[in-house]
Amino acid sequence: MAFKNRIRLWMCVFLYAATITEVAYSCSVLPPQNVQVLETDVPGHVIFSISTPPTAKWTFTVREPVSINTELTPYFSLNSNNTFTTLAINKTLDLEAIYEKWGEQLVFVTFSFQCTDNGSPVGGTLERFVIVTPVNEFDPEFINAPFTINVTENTALNTVVFKLKDHAHDRDVNPNQEEIYGFNIHSYYNPDLDGRFHFTITQTQTGEIGVAKNIDFEAMAIKHYVLNVSVQDIGKRESLTTMTVNINDADDQDPEFYNEKCTPGTCYTSYTAYVTDMFVGQIENISPNKIMARDRDTLNYSISYQIKGTNPYGYDDYFSQNNKTGDVNITKSLSTVAATEAQIGLFLEAQEVSDQRRATTTTFQVNILGRSTSTVSTTAKTGASRDEDNNTLTVVLIVLGVIVFMMAAAFLGVVIYIKKHKRPMSPSVSPSVSENITDVDDLSMDGKEQWPKMTTAQLEALPNTGRGNALPALKDMGTGTGTGSEKKKRRRKRKKERASEEFDGTQEFEGSADAEFFSKKKTRIKQSSRSREKTDPKYWITVDNDY
Repeated sequence: MAFKNRIRLWMCVFLYAATITEVAYSCSVLPPQNVQVLETDVPGHVIFSISTPPTAKWTFTVREPVSINTELTPYFSLNSNNTFTTLAINKTLDLEAIYEKWGEQLVFVTFSFQCTDNGSPVGGTLERFVIVTPVNEFDPEFINAPFTINVTENTALNTVVFKLKDHAHDRDVNPNQEEIYGFNIHSYYNPDLDGRFHFTITQTQTGEIGVAKNIDFEAMAIKHYVLNVSVQDIGKRESLTTMTVNINDADDQDPEFYNEKCTPGTCYTSYTAYVTDMFVGQIENISPNKIMARDRDTLNYSISYQIKGTNPYGYDDYFSQNNKTGDVNITKSLSTVAATEAQIGLFLEAQEVSDQRRATTTTFQVNILGRSTSTVSTTAKTGASRDEDNNTLTVVLIVLGVIVFMMAAAFLGVVIYIKKHKRPMSPSVSPSVSENITDVDDLSMDGKEQWPKMTTAQLEALPNTGRGNALPALKDMGTGTGTGSEKKKRRRKRKKERASEEFDGTQEFEGSADAEFFSKKKTRIKQSSRSREKTDPKYWITVDNDY
């Protein structure tokens, strides 16, 4: 009995084992661990297929992403027949649509598979993954393009003025990496507006645009630039748009005093007026026009006026200026100004009413009539017309021209007169006979002793030639036979007519001579005061004791 029971037990074990082996064999082919699909795969696309016997059947559920696992289940289908079990796409896994609809950037789908044989579960659940691969379907785009920005002319170099990445996107959903690859600036068809040389992209990945070159608003004919910018994604897809960069004026120019004829930005105007020393009030006959100043920038700041000093120094209290209109007033009579002062210069300042308070100065020359060389009768008066101002200036210029001409003519006449009447100094002029006694009396070495006189006998005893080196014989300087002899004769004749007693150097005269005259050392002979006026000292006589 016991033996039969043991046989029955073994038979049950064998039958159970055979049943387990048969079931395990029916679910022995398992789904793959990981498979990939494209987000663009169309419905019906087979993800995987496994062989299964007719008694086996596989089922699945979507586990992740948990937030949309129920919504994703319809995107897949699992079909079985007598030979195969197939997992296929039932609906395209459009990542952009899924993200737009549920805000989920889908990377993969996690499945749980369960196999049954004849309705009985075999083994546990199997976890498998289906990876969804993004596809570069769209070009990158700029948001709210084209762009317009404003940049002030004094913006420092390398300053970032715009960031393209903040205004660009790619519709493609790619959780694995950034779709946008970079940005660039291209040439613009109008070279006069092309801003590539003034702006550059300092960071390619972010599209940061910075100032590359100093900008001068005043030098620009057209006050803006255009940038032709592009964005590119990782698939080399590209889109372009334009960016207009308006250049704004900065407060970088001083104000200027100007007149009606000067070109804005190039004016430098100084002012002149004529007043009587008794005038008190507003000066209105100002040349070239009323005092005016303006902001050289297009910001058009208001201008404030002020007198900053006078030349000569110390006359500030004689004048005042309206800080808004620029009108200058004489506050007290200039009659008390020093009589030597014919004009007073005012230093006028024009200052912008701005944070920087940029300023410039000019001069205002106030001429006091009656003290200057001008005879212009113009006076400062209220309501003087512009025609009167112009006539006054014309008269002043004419009078000054006449005065300069007369002074030049007078100077020229004096020069001609001096040249015509000037006589050359000559040593040939000899003292007259009436001066002989005086000349002899004045001859001395030191002004204390007189030269000794020689007797007639002593003079006659003198030899005709000197000792040592022979002196040349005396010649009649008035009777030359060479060129010009007739002129010399006429000159001697005129001299004799003027003074018959005049000694001409060729005549002999009676008188006594002192022998001691020739024995003492002599270096010069002092002439009389009358002769000294006519004879140049360079012709004074110098003799040695040997003669």
